[in-house]
Formats: sequence, C-alpha cells, structure tokens
Amino acid sequence: MTDATTRAQPTAFLRQRIRSGELDERRVQLAAWLGYEPALQAAEPVGPEDVPSWAADWSPAHRVLRWGGALTHVEIVTLACDFAERVPQEDAGRAAIAAARAWASCPCEEHRQAAKAAEAAASAVIAADTAAAVIAAAAASAAVAASAGWVAAKAAAWAAAKAAWAADAAWAAGEAGEIDWQTQRIAEVLCG
Repeated sequence: MTDATTRAQPTAFLRQRIRSGELDERRVQLAAWLGYEPALQAAEPVGPEDVPSWAADWSPAHRVLRWGGALTHVEIVTLACDFAERVPQEDAGRAAIAAARAWASCPCEEHRQAAKAAEAAASAVIAADTAAAVIAAAAASAAVAASAGWVAAKAAAWAAAKAAWAADAAWAAGEAGEIDWQTQRIAEVLCG
C-alpha cells in the first residue's frame, strides 16, 4: 500500500461520513483549520470568523477551545482532562482529573458534586504553588461549569483552555511533537 493510498483512506472515510449526515462538516472544517491532514483533504478549512489575526500563532488547544464552538460540553471536559494528564500530577490533581472524567462519562448531579469537591481539593494544593494542581483543578472546573448548562459553555471552555496551558508551555519551549499531539487529539474528538 502506498503512502498516497494510506492517506486517502481517512479522507474518504471523513467525506463519506459527511455525505451520510453522520458527521457535521463544520467539525471537519474546524479540524482542517487546525491543520489536521485528513480533514484538509476532506473539507475546505473554515475557522471561526471572529478570530483575531494574532491568535493564529496560538496552539491548537487554545484556538479550538476559545473559538471552536463545535465541541460539546463532554468533549471540552474530555480534552481538558487529556491536557491536564500531560503534566505530572500529585494525588489531588489525579483525583480532580478522575472526577472530571467520571462526570464526562455520566454528567449527573452526583458526579458534578464529586468534581466540585475534587476541584476544591486540587485548589487547596494551589496554595502550595503547585502548577500541576492548577491544571487539574481547571479540568474539574470545566466539568462543574459544563454541568451548569449551555449558559456556562464559555466558562467550561475557558477552564479547559487553562488546562491546556501546561501543554502550551511545552509547545512554546520547543518540545517536539506537542503541537502535533494537540492537533491529532482535537481532530480525533472533532472527527470521531
């Protein structure tokens, strides 16, 4: 199998899912806007219209979480947890991430309360100036904000973007592969 054939398969699959109505083309366009190769081949990249030009240099995580709009609350919380897990965590941080993931699996009031308690515990560690706890607390905060309904969509996305800052720091420091990892992970969420 040639490289061209291998690359054409996910593109054809995305196009077929768009045609069948299984996948919203806007989500594929957003993945293309981030630079995800199969999406670039499947759809014309169309980013959100109100993105300032200076934001083009932002990492994929910041761009999609601030201006994506196509992500569900559960997807936002899932991404926040993914980004938070990229940073070594203490017990409180791991508990906050686990609570946020539990809410994403079952967005009920019981899990929201557990995420809120885990956020408070991780926030207590913040007093000790532990940056990782800040990131984990942001992931739990995204779950708490997301469960408050669509009114809290911006708050959930903002909390998830805070969780992505740790990944951005690695990207800004030139850590190889971070931007590619972010693009790939977000595209997986967008394109299923």
